[in-house]
Amino acid sequence: MDKEVIFKPKMRVSLLSDNGAVTSDRLVDAYTELNAGPKESHNGPIRIEITLTNSLDVTNFKNYLDRLSGKLPLKLPGTRGRKPSTSSGELENPREEILADISKMAEEGKSQKDIIKYLRGLGFIFMLTEDFLQYFPEFPFNHRDVNNPHENGQYLNSLSWMVRQIKQAKVPKSDKYDPQLIFGFSIINGPSKKVVPYLFKERQSPLRVNPAKKAMSFSTVGFTKYPTYMREDERLKFSTEIRQLLNGQRKKPSTFFNRWIKDVRFPDKLQEQLNEVLNNKEDGKN
Repeated sequence: MDKEVIFKPKMRVSLLSDNGAVTSDRLVDAYTELNAGPKESHNGPIRIEITLTNSLDVTNFKNYLDRLSGKLPLKLPGTRGRKPSTSSGELENPREEILADISKMAEEGKSQKDIIKYLRGLGFIFMLTEDFLQYFPEFPFNHRDVNNPHENGQYLNSLSWMVRQIKQAKVPKSDKYDPQLIFGFSIINGPSKKVVPYLFKERQSPLRVNPAKKAMSFSTVGFTKYPTYMREDERLKFSTEIRQLLNGQRKKPSTFFNRWIKDVRFPDKLQEQLNEVLNNKEDGKN
């Protein structure tokens, strides 16, 4: 039973009511499901179809059944085995499970837009490479995904990254993110047919997906586009003031902010929020 297999075993979990009616039916990746454990226990009839490929699978399956039936406590979210967690505490969705879901979506022919929508629902946001590297400067990006930076620090032809935001602070530099699972998308140079995942800082095989029907813009993905001649420290100072204006920490824009605002392109939603805040301040409402 311990021979290496060359296929990905699936697992079907069906929960039934006392009269035999199916209340839940899921077809999932067996490895991901066994490692993640059931999300809730069930004290009624259960029907499971699974292929066990080695002795470890058997052990994990026994533990899975014990948790499903309530004999063992459910696993805490985000505490899966030997992999490190973030300093911000436990995550609601295990990382391997998210990657398995994205892989399944790619196999089903979902588009970039579908995958981005799913990840946003889990708290992922888009970040440019230079912004991501401000938080994680030693991240081991592959040269195929991140090229050499422009002299002002911007990575003009690199992939853009979806990373899960754990905490939004009063200033951007204090925000918390989970770098253990990120997804790279081609945004700046137009949509592509691949998504590049990094799991626990290791590059995974790119996923083939259907590109979005329309090219994605800085606005649709939520990027603020700074001019190439704006230095890194100036971008950080400007983004900090944006947040201070929006959350009421700052009563009016600084001279520095007013000097740059005409050269910066904002996503539509952020532009509307800024317009409202700045117009209110001009009207003397704050």
